[in-house]
Amino acid sequence: MSRSSRGAAYNLSEAGWSMRQGAAVMAVMVGLVGLACGCASKRVVVRVYDAETLQPIRGALVTADYPHVYAIDLFVPRQTQSLTDADGIARLRVRKWRQAARISASAEGYLPHVPRLALLTLPELRQELRRQQQQKLPPDVVELELYRQPWPTVTIVVPAGYRGAVPIRWIRRPGFSHPSGARQFVYHFVPPEPVEMTLAPPLHLVRHTDYDACYDDGTPLRSASSIRARETATGSRYKPVSPDEPAWRMAAITHDLTDLTGVVYAVGTAEQAREVGQQVRASLPQPQTQPQRP
Repeated sequence: MSRSSRGAAYNLSEAGWSMRQGAAVMAVMVGLVGLACGCASKRVVVRVYDAETLQPIRGALVTADYPHVYAIDLFVPRQTQSLTDADGIARLRVRKWRQAARISASAEGYLPHVPRLALLTLPELRQELRRQQQQKLPPDVVELELYRQPWPTVTIVVPAGYRGAVPIRWIRRPGFSHPSGARQFVYHFVPPEPVEMTLAPPLHLVRHTDYDACYDDGTPLRSASSIRARETATGSRYKPVSPDEPAWRMAAITHDLTDLTGVVYAVGTAEQAREVGQQVRASLPQPQTQPQRP
């Protein structure tokens, strides 16, 4: 063998050794990252049922996926899916990850599962979020409720030609639910009394930014706050509301010192809604600050 051929063979073998070393180092790194993130896994039983009839839903697609903490994350566990049987039961293998797996369900003719977080008080919500952050693996049994379509709607009826604030007060009644099958919720505003709304299922499916309004003579009011209107519009169907156009606008969220108590809308221009919001926020109770020691 010539010197050049021996050199080429040597270089090839050296390159091969370097590739094997690189592969071994990569395998060790993957293992260490897996150990750091926690490779523990468990089988989880997921029960999917109709929220109003409490009957199991057969053929629902149950999914466990993992939130991405970083834009590029090479070690995110794979999504797992399973269909429910006649008893509404699906079984999934769920892995421990930096954040708890998101377990969701969908079925034909039903709305996506929405947790009842909107029904919680602020202290309850903080406690629930802390629990979710600490719990890297879900419980052995997870129950998911689904409501039949369509999405619920909330409509506030205001006097014809009215301009000004429309306060809405939330009333929480633990254990209470609106009548089965109810999807349209209509409330009449009689100034200056606030609209009282019982915040109970299925109203947790309606974002407070998506309350609609109309005049009592049937004239509709365009909403400048609705997120749903933007999400459901296709192409040029949704036309932004002009700031100078009298419209239904969210002005402020009300609260006491411990919890959220409702929302205030305004009928008017953007400037008028801004003024209503400033007045509402100025009237809310403020936490007392401790005097500083000299």
